[in-house]
Amino acid sequence: SYITVSEPAAVPVANFSGNPTSGNAPLTVQFADNSSGDITSYEWTYDGRLVYEKNPKHTFSNPGQYTVQLKVVGPGGQDTEIKNNFITVLEAAPVANFSASPTSGQAPLTVQFAQSATGRITSYEWTYDGQLVYEKNPTHTFTAPGKYTVQLKVTGPGGSSTKLRTDYIIISQPTGIVDSEDFQGEYKLFQNYPNPFNPSTILSFSLAEQGNANIKIYNLSGQVIQTVLNEYLSAGIHKVKWTPKDLPGGIYLSVLRVGQFTQTRKIMYVK
Repeated sequence: SYITVSEPAAVPVANFSGNPTSGNAPLTVQFADNSSGDITSYEWTYDGRLVYEKNPKHTFSNPGQYTVQLKVVGPGGQDTEIKNNFITVLEAAPVANFSASPTSGQAPLTVQFAQSATGRITSYEWTYDGQLVYEKNPTHTFTAPGKYTVQLKVTGPGGSSTKLRTDYIIISQPTGIVDSEDFQGEYKLFQNYPNPFNPSTILSFSLAEQGNANIKIYNLSGQVIQTVLNEYLSAGIHKVKWTPKDLPGGIYLSVLRVGQFTQTRKIMYVK
């Protein structure tokens, strides 16, 4: 009789790779078994769990460094490969977002911006009205009519992101502001702007023909408070600034007289 002696089975050699091995949370990693030899079972250890697949996939949700271990078992024995700090998960980049109130109105319009970004944020960068502002929740007064695009960039340990709102703030021409396009060849006293006002307001008026224009301010008792203008002017639109001095707040009357033409407007001075 013959005795057959078989060579012992070779011990498998554990090896593996992962892709990617670093990135922002949440980071999904595909592991790949690169072991050699006859293998009957796999045991992976990572992120506090045991997994018995050959090529598992896992999503790391929290920032940190993760050690990965693979143990392979076969007829010839077992082997273990440990890779310390193999997976590096960085903080997630913040996600920029914001709102504003109000988003439309007449100039000058004061707008309060409010960031609503998520994630850990170390800096804010706002862009609007030709300015860069590095506050968290800035306030801005838009003085010129037009449509304004607003951008917020937020930066944190995990990176940065940007939110852009095109034509987000809409500023219209104030009713008290007039220009040459409003001239209709007539005598007219426009409503002052701003109104109510403090400390100053603009009185705008138009002359159909050249002549002497007189503007006086009266109180509600009919007393003359001040002569704002008494001047010979050309036809067209004109403006004059009035700044009250030592007057109590309240309602006053502005009166324009040009020849036989007279027009009155109520104006409100607040203190």
